[in-house]
Amino acid sequence: MIKKQILFAVLAFFVLGAFICAPLNAQDSTCPVRNTAQLKDESIVSYGDATLDNGLKVIIREDHRNPIVVFSVFTNSGSASEGEYAGSGISHLVEHMLFKGTKKYPVGSIEDVLNKYGGNIEGYTSYDYTGYSVTILKDHLDTAMDILKGMLTEPLFDPAEFKKEKAVIEREMDMNKDDPARRISRMTFEAAFLE
Repeated sequence: MIKKQILFAVLAFFVLGAFICAPLNAQDSTCPVRNTAQLKDESIVSYGDATLDNGLKVIIREDHRNPIVVFSVFTNSGSASEGEYAGSGISHLVEHMLFKGTKKYPVGSIEDVLNKYGGNIEGYTSYDYTGYSVTILKDHLDTAMDILKGMLTEPLFDPAEFKKEKAVIEREMDMNKDDPARRISRMTFEAAFLE
């Protein structure tokens, strides 16, 4: 199940990369752009979406007011989709482990490389999806995409890092229990969704 979800993420990654790197032309009938608006400062904002033959949905928003790129990949993996592992938190643990090094980017280097180029990366796990978002200066998009590709296709899953991340997640869970808003939210979900 996890391999299938990572494959979905990898496909999303490559498709997003193709759309981000390719210039979008609203007059081209093959272009997925649905709406283009002229801004006061002469920048163009384009909105578009496309569904590929494999069912993958790609959403694009181009905005040329700043020299940055933000891209995200979402997988169909969250606490509500863990099947026989429900309640184990494995989706959250996998999300953490993908930040712990790849064949090309060793433990501790992923965020350092992105920071060096003015970027950052975030991961988050919800009930029905896990997401990874990168923000970086557009001149360094290739590096950011290479890092995310490595995270999704060649994570190390080092046993020592695995043990550390389990402890990190346990601390996060304790912090969530201490947050009144998160506690109420969890109680609401537990009452509303019994299965």
